[in-house]
Amino acid sequence: MVYLSGVTDHHVADKDMIDHIVSLVEAKAAEIEASMSDAQEAAE
Repeated sequence: MVYLSGVTDHHVADKDMIDHIVSLVEAKAAEIEASMSDAQEAAE
């Protein structure tokens, strides 16, 4: 089971769990970086 923000979100097979979690973290990091970049551009 994968939890996002403390809530059950979806199920992933054990053998795929690590790759799946890495993908989720990378996607979230990209989202945060894009948000920060947008905020910097708006401040300029």
